[in-house]
Amino acid sequence: MHCIKSCARVRPFSRSFHTGFVGLGSQLKLKLNILQQKEKLVKQTEKELKKRVEEKRLKGLSAGKYGYSKQKANDILKKKYHIQDAEKFAKIGPLSDADTSLLAITKDKRLMYTMLGITRPQLKDSVLVQKDVQKFCKRDQLQKALFLIKLAGPNGAAGMNALMEHYLTVEKDGKSAVDLYTWRKKWQIPPNEYTESILFQGLAKLPEPISVKLAERVVKIVVKMIEDERLNNINFNAALSALSNCNDTSYLFTCFDLRPKGIKKDAITYTQLLIGCSKIEDPVEAIQRADAVMNMADPRLIDSQMFFHYANVWHSRKDIRFARCVLPLIETFYSYNVKDTTYKYTVPEFVTLPTMENWRLQRKLKMSPYTAHLILENCLKTGEYEYGIAFFEQYCKDHSESLTSKNILAYMELIIKAYPLECGYKCREMYRRLEENGSMREPLHALLKTYKAFERQASKKINNSDPEKASNLVQSCVSFIKENESSVLRSEKGQNESYIKWKAWMFLWNVVSPCKETLPLVQKKAIMDEFIRTMLYDNAMLIRHKGITLSNMRFIYLEAVRFVKIIETSLTLSDEQLKKVQLEPEEQSASIEKKKFLFKRHVMRLRKRLLEIVENLENGKDSTGNEIEKAFKQYCSLILSTSVNGF
Repeated sequence: MHCIKSCARVRPFSRSFHTGFVGLGSQLKLKLNILQQKEKLVKQTEKELKKRVEEKRLKGLSAGKYGYSKQKANDILKKKYHIQDAEKFAKIGPLSDADTSLLAITKDKRLMYTMLGITRPQLKDSVLVQKDVQKFCKRDQLQKALFLIKLAGPNGAAGMNALMEHYLTVEKDGKSAVDLYTWRKKWQIPPNEYTESILFQGLAKLPEPISVKLAERVVKIVVKMIEDERLNNINFNAALSALSNCNDTSYLFTCFDLRPKGIKKDAITYTQLLIGCSKIEDPVEAIQRADAVMNMADPRLIDSQMFFHYANVWHSRKDIRFARCVLPLIETFYSYNVKDTTYKYTVPEFVTLPTMENWRLQRKLKMSPYTAHLILENCLKTGEYEYGIAFFEQYCKDHSESLTSKNILAYMELIIKAYPLECGYKCREMYRRLEENGSMREPLHALLKTYKAFERQASKKINNSDPEKASNLVQSCVSFIKENESSVLRSEKGQNESYIKWKAWMFLWNVVSPCKETLPLVQKKAIMDEFIRTMLYDNAMLIRHKGITLSNMRFIYLEAVRFVKIIETSLTLSDEQLKKVQLEPEEQSASIEKKKFLFKRHVMRLRKRLLEIVENLENGKDSTGNEIEKAFKQYCSLILSTSVNGF
């Protein structure tokens, strides 16, 4: 009974089959199921449709990061901006200048990317932005550089620094650089740790003094940096250097007085104040302020460079009496000695020079190249030529390794002033000596100064009116030029021909011209031969030129025409000599008169050819041509091979 009841509670086992939708099947199977159930053909499932929409969205986002193709950009210009001839109007791209005006009117960033040659991901890299800005600056595309920086936003800080630096160093435009600094906040481009230093140092190095308005703006920038607690020693000294480049020094000392407690006064700080003192026109005020700066400075900070700027305050005075105090002042503070020479002028009675005790200095300062140059310049200004020459010679013995180009040029100028009758010889000898002992610095500048010395010597009547002196002077100058500015070329005959480079004739004619009336014919002919060789072998002599080169080449040829005319005049034959030449048979040409007559004819042809070249230069034409060159070389060869001895 119990067993029957328990069996009655057991549920009978049953098996059944179910059908349903398999969600993880393929999209093709899903389409087949829909077709079977609903008898409807579906091109895309819901999942495929969502995927396609997402892909399209991502593709649109990706395309927004890059610029259009040039064809697409031109189509947009035609449709949206109604520019019908877009391809001719604007050659779109980073190298084009024609599309710059379009950047100001478009708000399509992809079009901007095309014009600037950049992408949105690249705008996030400040280094890439800076490099592209520098490329635009090199191509003088400053507007494009600015648009790129504005697009980069906060990532354009380094690029903005590069653009500011370009305005300061290349354009020499301090106002635009300060404007860029001011507009950074408007464009949300924050300054970095280098921004103010670049701005201030660039203003300090401008060739022209900055205006009062710019000085006011610099002071305002410093005040703002103090308020933001961003001012450091580097920026403070850089600001002082910028303000020292202003003729109104009140802003310099105002900025110095703004110095917060955390900023230390170092040697650079006092040096900038002294540079500002040299700009003060009133001599008494300038020297009093300079004395106050030196008294304020820690004795441990006073070095040769700082004292150089202090002495320069005295040197830069218009009143020569103050400038004459520089040599005694330097002699007091520097350990140097010029043997067997002393300066002529003494310190005025109304001037009291400082001593080492005034500034609590324990030892004398070491001579520096800057101070040496100041001594030489002061000797030029005060007329202490012999003292300056003696000082330089002593300085060469003691500090030959620290000679500078400025020192050498100042010494050569002293020679020109002290010895006008023989300065060319002395400068040439000094040039040779410095080259031999390896002390020459920037030889081109010294070379030009030596030419100036020869010109100065040739301008003196005592030299250009005496045949022997004039001949020796011109010969010395020609030899010097051949040593330093000549080239060697293998001629058509296979021989090495030496010739003077064309640029050297700009200086050689200035030496020859004052002496051309008194030079003997043999030497005149030698100079003409040198010029002919230059014409034959220097390729630049017969081609067209522009600008300053055209002006210089024209001067060279006109001087040559005048010189050849002098030679032509000196070959004039008397009536009796002309009759003798006419009666002489053509096959007989042994007489001096006949040779002289034929030589003069060649010289006249040369002068005519020189005038043709001058005309071609003025009309922008070449003076080359096979037939012309052949005839020119023929009579030039005859001139070169003719001896004028006995003429």
